[in-house]
Parts: sequence; C-alpha cells; structure tokens
Amino acid sequence: MPGVVALTSLRPDLGLESQVGGLGVMDIRHPEAAEQLLGRWSDEPVLVLCTQADLDNARSVVALAATRFPSLRASVEALPGPSLTLAELGRRAAAQPDLVSSVAALDSLREAAWIAAWLPQVRKLATVNPSMGQHLRSYLPGAGFLVEFAPDPHVTTLTGPRAQGRAKQSQPRRAKSRGAEPADFSGHTLVHSSTDISWLVDDVRRSLNLGAAERGEPLHDVVDAHGSSRVVEFVTVRPDLEPDIHRRLSHAVECAACGAHHPRSVCPWCGMTTDQPLLATPDQGATW
Repeated sequence: MPGVVALTSLRPDLGLESQVGGLGVMDIRHPEAAEQLLGRWSDEPVLVLCTQADLDNARSVVALAATRFPSLRASVEALPGPSLTLAELGRRAAAQPDLVSSVAALDSLREAAWIAAWLPQVRKLATVNPSMGQHLRSYLPGAGFLVEFAPDPHVTTLTGPRAQGRAKQSQPRRAKSRGAEPADFSGHTLVHSSTDISWLVDDVRRSLNLGAAERGEPLHDVVDAHGSSRVVEFVTVRPDLEPDIHRRLSHAVECAACGAHHPRSVCPWCGMTTDQPLLATPDQGATW
C-alpha cells in the first residue's frame, strides 16, 4: 500500500497508532512516538495528512523526524474540517494502488468534498469566521451552528429542524466556483459521526438533496476536540472521481530534483517547480 498516514489527536481506544479503514493513524500529542513511526518510511516518500488546525504541529513533528531520519521525504497535506475528514478522505487516498495515484486522488477529493460540522458553540473556530452575533449566541443555551469547512467556508445558525415550524433559518450552501454552477451532491452518501441528533442529519440531507446516510467514526475524541458531545461531523464526496483522477495521472511527471513521480506542478516532497515532458499521453495513463 502507498505511504499515506494521518497525524492528529487520536481517541483513547486507538492508542498511539492504529489502522482505520486501511489508513495508518498516529497521535500528534506524542511527537517522539510519531517521529519513530514516521521513520518506517525513511526509504520512500510518504504523505502525512492532518487537519488545518493541526498543520503547524504536524510540520514540527515531521521536521523533527527528518532530523532523526535524514532520508525521510514527507509531504504534509492539510485537509479542511475535523478528523472525520481525515478518516474518510485519507481512507480513499490510501486505497489507491500507488503513491502517485494517492496524490491525484487526494487532490480530486479536496475539490469534490462537502465538509461540515454541527457545533453548539463557535468560540473555538480557527479556520472559519463566524459573525459577531454568532459568537455572542454561543453563550446562550440551545445554540447551534452548522459550520461548513469546504468547499465554501461559512457558518449557518441552525438550532432546530425547520420541519418543526421554527423561525426560518439559512440552509447549507452549495459552493459555486467562478463561472461554474453550484456543486451538485444529489444522490451522494452522507457520512456523519453521530446519530444522536437525528433531525440534523435529516435536515442536512434534505437541504443538499443527498442520498443515504451512514455512520462514520472520527479519529479524535469528540468532547476533547469540540468541548461537547453534542457534535455531528459530516463528509460527502461525489462518487464519479475516476475520470478526474485519471486526468491528473495523465500529467504525472518525474521531479528533476528528487526523482519522485507526482501529478502536480510543484513536487509535494521537495517543492521544486516541475516543467518536464509528460510521462504519458492523456489517453495512455501514467507509467512509472
């Protein structure tokens, strides 16, 4: 399997390291153990996934690991949202046949995912900016907010089901790229981390016209991460990603500086801008 691991605060039952759906996970709160584990990939490139909130800590862990294992080549890849994003997108990236395909899949998944969390307060948000009114409302009992991390970061006040006749509330938005139609998630599966707030899961599914809902497990302890057990994390990804992954792979190149193969304009491992002949024509697929 390709070298794809997740570095975050793990829930207690996962210990310092574990395997979740084929994805290797390590606890970022124990840097010495994480450094030692990263040493397993000292002879090959590795993708280290983390949440945006953990990015600085993840970079520090990788930098320290590189001092112990000078041949380590690790690319730290931050993903939006909470750890359910790491579990779901990381699992899909790790399931690819090789590391080049994992990079292509990760880039496709980033653009194709709707990522959100329902929280009872927004005081701890670091990557999405709530309004001043939403900050103040966090101190009141019964508050609730749907925080959308991707593809269009924003906060929606959402305290109860619209179907129960409450005051009209904003609906989750489907992001619209410049010059493009809003993303269509109709019929796609919604992965969520709790069934305790059933009205919320149903409300989000109706608002985005999503398909089935299935239970997923976040990597972190929900109370430790969010300060409350009344939290629901959401991830949904368009299922038709193979054409986009294949398109990215058709542009895979060999980095002139470090020799790694990748489908980006900048090498994930050494940062060299790559302007090399294609390894394959678009209709052949990449070879390496």
